[in-house]
Amino acid sequence: MTYPQSYQEAQNAYRNQKFQETVQILNLHLKEFPQDHDARILLAFAHYQLQDFPLALKALQEVPETDPDAAYLRALILGRQGQPEAARVLLEKILEQHPDRKDIQAELLKYPRTYTEKDLKPYQRPARLQMPYLLNSKGFQDRSGKSIEVKGMNFGVALPGKFPSEFPEKAYFQQWIQLTADMNANVIRAYTILPPAFYEALLQHNKAHPKNPLYLIHGVWTELPENDEYRGAFEEQFFKEARDVINVVHGRAAIPPVPGHASGLYQSDVSPYLLGIIVGREWEPYSVLAFNQLAPDFTSYQGRFLQTRGASPMETWLARIMDRMVAYQVDTYNQQTPIAFTNWPTLDPLTHTTETTRDEENAIRRKLGEQFEKPLVNEFNNDEVGVDALNIKPTPAFQAGQFASYHAYPYYPDFMNLDPEYSKHPVSNYQGYLENLKKHHGSMPLLISEIGVPSSRSVAHFQNQGYTHGGHSEAEQARINRVLFQQIRDAGLAGGIMFALLDEWFKHNWLYMDFELPAERNPLWHSVMDAEQNYGVLSAEDAREVTLCSPPPKGATLLEDGVKTLATAAYLHLWLPTTSDTEFWLDTHPEEGFEYQVNIRTSGTSEIRVNAAYAPFVEVQDGSYQTLIFNRTARPRAGEPFVPIVSQPNRLRFGREGTLYPRKLDFPGVLKAGDERSGRDATRDYCVAEGFTHVRLPWTLIHVTDPSSRSVLDLTRDEGFVQVKDLKLKWQGKTQSFTWDTWENPPFKLRVKPVFETMKDFWKP
Repeated sequence: MTYPQSYQEAQNAYRNQKFQETVQILNLHLKEFPQDHDARILLAFAHYQLQDFPLALKALQEVPETDPDAAYLRALILGRQGQPEAARVLLEKILEQHPDRKDIQAELLKYPRTYTEKDLKPYQRPARLQMPYLLNSKGFQDRSGKSIEVKGMNFGVALPGKFPSEFPEKAYFQQWIQLTADMNANVIRAYTILPPAFYEALLQHNKAHPKNPLYLIHGVWTELPENDEYRGAFEEQFFKEARDVINVVHGRAAIPPVPGHASGLYQSDVSPYLLGIIVGREWEPYSVLAFNQLAPDFTSYQGRFLQTRGASPMETWLARIMDRMVAYQVDTYNQQTPIAFTNWPTLDPLTHTTETTRDEENAIRRKLGEQFEKPLVNEFNNDEVGVDALNIKPTPAFQAGQFASYHAYPYYPDFMNLDPEYSKHPVSNYQGYLENLKKHHGSMPLLISEIGVPSSRSVAHFQNQGYTHGGHSEAEQARINRVLFQQIRDAGLAGGIMFALLDEWFKHNWLYMDFELPAERNPLWHSVMDAEQNYGVLSAEDAREVTLCSPPPKGATLLEDGVKTLATAAYLHLWLPTTSDTEFWLDTHPEEGFEYQVNIRTSGTSEIRVNAAYAPFVEVQDGSYQTLIFNRTARPRAGEPFVPIVSQPNRLRFGREGTLYPRKLDFPGVLKAGDERSGRDATRDYCVAEGFTHVRLPWTLIHVTDPSSRSVLDLTRDEGFVQVKDLKLKWQGKTQSFTWDTWENPPFKLRVKPVFETMKDFWKP
């Protein structure tokens, strides 16, 4: 169909988000072409974008109700006006006639059907106690007495472009469950309630593989309570979540839609595969300490299944909430499941002489004669308070048993690397810590429910044996993960659960989170500098991504003199037609001048340097010592020198006996040569190939805080960033501008990393 020029102008205005201009053009257009239904629909969408819903509906009056675009817009308006049920019914009706409309399918997911207990099938509680699994001194076993070593996968399921509450379709769950089984893992861990499709897929898989089912360890998620009061309203809300988890697992839950949570009718009974329940989250020390001080007399609890005597208030509260959960499962379904609460080294019951609290460190520094107003480094107190599972005792009625569950990584807290006892271990600091933790827990089974290293470019924390928090190629990630699981096995633990299934773009790590702005757009791009986004067995990457040392793809932008550029969700790629040493400059910020100087050397050190005022971290005096802190006024200034980019993964520390442990610096501005044709390695940055030099720069390294909206860092602004139209490249004396299209739905692909084959071999029967 050939559209009049005015309609095309309106389309262009709409695409550029000039909605008021779109309205003006179309109102004139419709005077000349009053029967143009496409124009009326576009006018309605423009009014909708301006949030003028009455005018949007008025524009649709002349459009047939059967038109799918008009009906879709009516459904959108119903949803925004607080009528989700009416919106859902209308969307379902449209899909019946137009089943291939992806936009309507996506919108329908926002309005799930509301179910009630009346929709549940009749249920007969078993007469005899069901106990598919219980515990022995080492770990788990089935009812026949066969031991089960936990070889698990943590299921984080947020796809690129999505937050964790935006769940994938059933087909993804089916693929991921099969992937887990193919890796010879035997356990899936769910942190929180997932959509019904997950449990349906798990049940279908296990029925198809009765001799090798995948067990389920399910979490009960919560945030921290307001005012650190765990009792009362917070406890009741948490217990409601726990009841929902138990009902979901038993296939008898009707959960109404709540923003940010899974909902629907749960009818897949996966309780025969429920190996364990893990309660809660990584509790923060400050919150635990505050509650202990808030409720000093809350030290004893006598329940039907769990009890405490002379325990801490936090331990007593955990005993009570777990006891209530066990009681609910027994009373409702006559089944018992092994149970634990989430713990981590920060709250372990051990004492570590190298890990001072902030107050202890300040006292040591003042005793040594230092003078300072207040410390410049903020960090949680990682050995200030502990929570000990041994202080929670089972009663004779609880036969399934309690185990200890730890999220324990080898690189943090610092005591893992600094304590002399762990450093003397013949294998590694990490195995030394695991053996010490195992010794403390005695006959209580100990499960490492989170473990792994990420394949990110940057290091967030160093570790003595090289098991660093990031800074690994994918091959190194695979090798180290196998080593860590071997050490878990050698320490005699119940097993481990790998973190994680998928690279999740929405996550952030302490070192780089302040460079990911605006925060609500974080899922739309991939920070390869950020360790937290790169733990996956599955790499989630831009579908446009190219490997280092590959020639420029067809989608690359050609500049003058043969230079080509490509913007993906992770990198700015540059192909320079040279194989010699070269130098170029980048201008990313509206401030006059170039912010980055890049030197590529075929021998010697290659490096990217930054305008000194724009450095991500700055050196400051902290008492008698220097430390790096986040540059909270980062904005380039013309005339400032170019300086190296330096970060501080491990800060200076004092042990409780006064020992000084120096800080450790990293130099992310140093660029490394590599070739990804034989394997992916995010720690490599450039390649000199036949006829060209390929350079790729992670967005965070050049202060692009969100490539999907072309936002760059500017911490002199309240929002912390400024949007730009283009960047500038200066090479061989010539300056030229280039840009890229923004995006709202990143194209992505999932790829299996080498860790899959490595763990498949390690876990083989």
